[in-house]
Amino acid sequence: MWGCWELKGKFPFYSEEMRSLKDILAWLDPRHRSDEFRRSLRNSSWSLVDYLFHPILLVLVTPFLVFRLGVERFGIWMLVSAVTGAMGIFSLGLGDATIKYVSSHNARKDVGSVIRVVRCTLALYSLLGLAAASVTFLLASFLVKHVFKVGLANQELAVLAMRVGGVGLAARFLDSVFLSALRGLERYDLSARVTIAVKFLTTAATVAVVALGYGVVGILWATALLTGLSAWAQARIVKDLVPAITFWPALDRCSLSEIFGFGIYSWFQGMAGVLVGQADRLLIGALLGTSPLTYYSVCQRVAMQVYAVLSSAMGFLFPHSSAAMEQGDMARLRSTYFRALSAVQVSATAMALPLILFARPILSMWMGADFSRHAAPILQVLAFAYALIATSIVPYYFLNGTGHVRLNSLFSGISAGVVAGTSALLIPYLAGVGAALGKASSALTTSLVSRTYLHWKILCDRRWYAGAIVLAPVAFPLGLGFMWLHGGGPPQTGPIGVLFGIILSSLAGGLLAGVLIYFTTPPSLFQSPSLNANL
Repeated sequence: MWGCWELKGKFPFYSEEMRSLKDILAWLDPRHRSDEFRRSLRNSSWSLVDYLFHPILLVLVTPFLVFRLGVERFGIWMLVSAVTGAMGIFSLGLGDATIKYVSSHNARKDVGSVIRVVRCTLALYSLLGLAAASVTFLLASFLVKHVFKVGLANQELAVLAMRVGGVGLAARFLDSVFLSALRGLERYDLSARVTIAVKFLTTAATVAVVALGYGVVGILWATALLTGLSAWAQARIVKDLVPAITFWPALDRCSLSEIFGFGIYSWFQGMAGVLVGQADRLLIGALLGTSPLTYYSVCQRVAMQVYAVLSSAMGFLFPHSSAAMEQGDMARLRSTYFRALSAVQVSATAMALPLILFARPILSMWMGADFSRHAAPILQVLAFAYALIATSIVPYYFLNGTGHVRLNSLFSGISAGVVAGTSALLIPYLAGVGAALGKASSALTTSLVSRTYLHWKILCDRRWYAGAIVLAPVAFPLGLGFMWLHGGGPPQTGPIGVLFGIILSSLAGGLLAGVLIYFTTPPSLFQSPSLNANL
């Protein structure tokens, strides 16, 4: 029982006797910790590095790309990305299902079942990727000319770009099979090494293509080819880890039952994710045009890192919680949940606050004063929205990992409807700020209900305010930041080095604090008497 858990001997710096700094550092050394601890630390670290690498590159190259392509053609690129992203509805949630069952079978050392699941997913995704690419190709002309506001001079370019984007979409389906297999095997480190290299090559190719004058279509061709290279490289790694596997697609009744039994609900979540992730950009493209889409997309690329970096870092929780549930280790589930949740809350707040306070100088120095006038309010509201959404990361992974995928699907669908509806209502009046407020709306409504349910029914946390305590540690300090900003604003930042020093310090400090909370804090500090009573 956690309520009777003795800290002495397990957490040296909480023991009755004062320990030396050397003792504390020795305890924190991963080499002295359990295999489970080292595996979680390795997966989390590589996931974080993998995700951080690409946004850092994009920050460096975005001003060049917007300048060389122009605001409208950059917006066409973002529109193609949104449309191909929306075609993710063809995935049927099989990527998450693959992670779920590869991790479960691997926990039982059932290599034959691992192979069956991977080959079955490969067969299905080969067909679904082809279907998604075909639909994109056939609908491209209609979407450009009758749905989205694309200037007449750029319509043919947009049609061709959308069709080439369909080729890249098919390659992405294949890549996701092997990525999911590696994650199910809890080898995030190996998949990250491949994706980091491919992201670097993709960014370099994008810059080279634009510099040589090949434009949006050239970018999309280069991306498609490098996505195919990523699929090949990750397949080779899966083969090294599971030598008996072959990659000839195969369907069998047992694997289909497993995958679709989980995947159909994960698919509903995926469809909801498409609405949450792409509806704002699609609506802006349809209602306002490609130039406003550029302002919004650039801000979204920055602000979404508050959520995406933490989601990537915590991605190991899905297979981790699945394996713990398979082994019936509920104490491990609860311990991991409360520590991970606190880590996300601290990190999200620290990452979002400088974006809210310094949005105008950031955009002025990065993209220019004119761009900042259009986009600064969008960046501020998006940073707040993504910080709130980040509080859903840990509950989302745990609901899926513990087998409550149906419930997660229901909550995800309701949230998607709230986001899409709110955005559609507000965009005509508030433009990009309206879309950003639509993002925030789901965290303040249905997500609150889902977190309360998770605490109450699954974690046996009977506090009536359990869901609210997930949001409050993030919403309160960021709300104070907005009040300070509109009451006079932050002090003048001076040189660019000082500004970015403040921002980077906040980001690094928040992430470091989150890591320390997760890996060093006793679970008993996150319990309530009601929770202890149910153990």
